[in-house]
Amino acid sequence: MNSRQRNLMEKMDLIPLISVIYKNEQRYLEHKIKELDINSTQVSCLMEMYSHGDVEDQHKLCQKDLVEILNFSKSTISTSLSKLEEFGYINRKIDPNNRRKNMIYLTKKGCSVIPKIIEIDKMWEQDMDCELITEELKADLRKIAIQSWKLRKSIK
Repeated sequence: MNSRQRNLMEKMDLIPLISVIYKNEQRYLEHKIKELDINSTQVSCLMEMYSHGDVEDQHKLCQKDLVEILNFSKSTISTSLSKLEEFGYINRKIDPNNRRKNMIYLTKKGCSVIPKIIEIDKMWEQDMDCELITEELKADLRKIAIQSWKLRKSIK
C-alpha cells in the first residue's frame, strides 16, 4: 500500500472501511477457491446450505430462502445454483408440497468442499490478525448489519 492509499484509508468512515474489508476478503477467497471451479457467491450459497443440513440430514432450504438470507438478487442466486448443480455440488428438486418451489440439497461432493472453505476462512482470519476484533466490536457490527437490513427491507 502506498502513502496515498494509506491516507485515503485513514480518512474513510466506518461503512466504506467495511466495504474495503469485504471486497478484499472476496478477492482472497476467489483466489483460494479457483481450483474448485466456484466463486464467492457460490461459496456463500454452499455455506448457507451446509448450515441448514448436509446430505445425511436433509433440512429443507429453497432458492427463495437463499435470496432472503444472503441478500442477493433472485437472478444471482439462480445463476449460482445452476453452476453449482452443473458441477455436482448441489441437487435441486421441486417441492412436492409446492410445485413453484425448488428445494436445494448439498451432494456428497458439495459437502466435501465445506472443510476446504472453512480452512480458507480460518487462513483469512489468521492473516488478518482477527484476534484484534473484540466481542464488543462484533456485537456492535451485528447491530449495524441488522439495522441496515431492516432499512433495506423497508424500501422494497
